This record gives sequence, structure tokens and C-alpha cells, in this order.
Amino acid sequence: MPDASQTPTLDFAGFIDGFQARNLASIQRNITLPLSDMQTRLSVLKTQTESNPMAATVASVDAAFHEPTGTVVDRLALAGERFAQLLIEYREAISTNDDLQLQTKGFVRAYLDAAETSRSQRLVDRAVKLAEAYTEITAANT
Repeated sequence: MPDASQTPTLDFAGFIDGFQARNLASIQRNITLPLSDMQTRLSVLKTQTESNPMAATVASVDAAFHEPTGTVVDRLALAGERFAQLLIEYREAISTNDDLQLQTKGFVRAYLDAAETSRSQRLVDRAVKLAEAYTEITAANT
């Protein structure tokens, strides 16, 4: 019988890493459709804002999706943060342009779906901030 003073310490690092990897893979599988919708909306926004100061901010949101060092949650959180900033900075331009409003509304809805589906508290928190920023635009129109 082993001596109680020499109880081996269990290393759960491998278990935790495996669990996190499976969790991230599950999130990625579950948010494929909303992610595709967000990227499509961004593509349309890029086209609509080509000759507009908003183009650089739209490009930065798109770049967040392609960040090579982050997990899917990291990339989505960054994209949500940048899109909220876009909504805040260009609220007036978006609120007066029906085409921009349509695409931003679609992006926000897809982001909310992705956050809900992922069950990641970090993404849910970003989604709430994004929805609040979008609500300011809709309030400006009423």
C-alpha cells in the first residue's frame, strides 16, 4: 500500500486540454451556418462601402475572422467587438442607408445566433454589447 505522504499528484492538464479542444470543435461545428451568414454580410458590406470611410472598419471586422493565432471563440469575440465599434462610429451613415441597415441587421442576427449556439459566455457578452449598439441605430430611426 502506498505511503499517504507520497500520494502521486494527478496531472489533469492533458484532460483539460482535450476537453477544451473538443469544446472548441463542437462550437465550430455548431456555428457554421451563422458564421457563413456573417461572412456573406461582410462581403456585401465591403462592396457597399468600397468608396466610403467605413470600408477600413469593415475590412478590420473581416480580418478578425481570419486571425491565424486565435481560437474560433477568440476570432468571433474580436469580430463582434470590431463590428460593435463600426456600429457606434458609423451609426448615422447606417441609419440613413437602407442597404447598410439590412446587412448590419443580418450580421447582428447571425452573431446572436452564433453566440447562443456556442454557449460561450464570452460570446454571449459580446453579443449583448453588439445588440445594444445596433439598438441605438434602430432608435435613431424612430
